[in-house]
Amino acid sequence: MSAPKRAAKDPPDGPDAKKSMDFSDADPALFDGMVQHLARHSPFFRTLFFEGFEESKKDVVKLKDFTAEAFQLFLELVNGQHRLNDDNIEGITMAAAMWQAEIPLGKCLKFIAQHSKLAKKDKLVLADKYDLTSLKNSLFDDVKSVADMEDLLPDMEITNFKPDTITLVAKKLMKINGI
Repeated sequence: MSAPKRAAKDPPDGPDAKKSMDFSDADPALFDGMVQHLARHSPFFRTLFFEGFEESKKDVVKLKDFTAEAFQLFLELVNGQHRLNDDNIEGITMAAAMWQAEIPLGKCLKFIAQHSKLAKKDKLVLADKYDLTSLKNSLFDDVKSVADMEDLLPDMEITNFKPDTITLVAKKLMKINGI
């Protein structure tokens, strides 16, 4: 008897989760294709590999500030696989945002909005940290009262937010208070 099929909208997790894709193929003929595929999905990689940077001449390029897991998940998202969960969403969102990769970033935003069990406060911190304007706007759209605002704002100084987030907080509080 086969396992029941998961609904297409359900994120993979638990024992039915998809296994990671293997990008370690030793066939050098495939490397150029992988580099072109990365460049197609990310202006960062297009610039890095094809616009005269020193790295374009190297066989190995080190990516700083990213874990191997975040890069693995990024590659999987670019190749149509999705293993996002609340434990890894920040790393892959950071990679997709910094590498200006619209498709993986869109998949991260969709996961956060539709599947993530993160608290709204944590979602706001992510949205602020990586300039996820659409996520910020949707979180503030749900704020209808001071209590809602208190549920949304994390326990930190408001000045730690970026200026556009502070503006959203101020505008929403003014609207709630009829100003």
